[in-house]
Amino acid sequence: MRRFLLFAGLAFFFVLPVVAQGDNIINGNKLESWYTYWGLGYGTSQYPDGLQEFLDALEEVDGVTRTEIAVDMFGFYFPVNEHHTAVGFVIDGVADAFDYEGETVQINQYIYAASAMHFFNETIGKGFFVRGDLGFAYLNVESSFAESATSDSGIGLLVGGGYGFNLGAGTRCMLNLNYSYRGVEGDTYTALGVTAGFMF
Repeated sequence: MRRFLLFAGLAFFFVLPVVAQGDNIINGNKLESWYTYWGLGYGTSQYPDGLQEFLDALEEVDGVTRTEIAVDMFGFYFPVNEHHTAVGFVIDGVADAFDYEGETVQINQYIYAASAMHFFNETIGKGFFVRGDLGFAYLNVESSFAESATSDSGIGLLVGGGYGFNLGAGTRCMLNLNYSYRGVEGDTYTALGVTAGFMF
């Protein structure tokens, strides 16, 4: 009798979690109670006319290198709509950096946003999806020869979409094409980003 109880106890503690884990997998996609999201890729910015003309001219100067990136940071999402939609918070950023003989200047654009992703045919992190963010926008300028400066807050939004697929062990890669808008201190800043995001 004791052996039976011991065997039953072991089965309960070792078999049940495996069964429960199987119940949380749909079409090979592991469902989570919450998700974190990080992304990195290429982002190109469009500035107000005067600043855009100056930066275009700066880029043409011999010896100047320009690096443009797009990032998604500190994304935290929660499932709704039977795991077809994720809602949460993310920081969307675009960085535009110029370097000339060791002297640097970098323009950073951020949106601290409420965010939602909806997956059409699959669960969160898999298949085709659309994304929308809305929040507070900021600009920050950093350089090696002057103090950094940060703008007042404005309004920012991002719309985009892409395709997600599993990498295994609850990790998903999501390819994104996003358009973002930032209205800050009476000026308009836009950006187009192509990123690879990872959701865990």
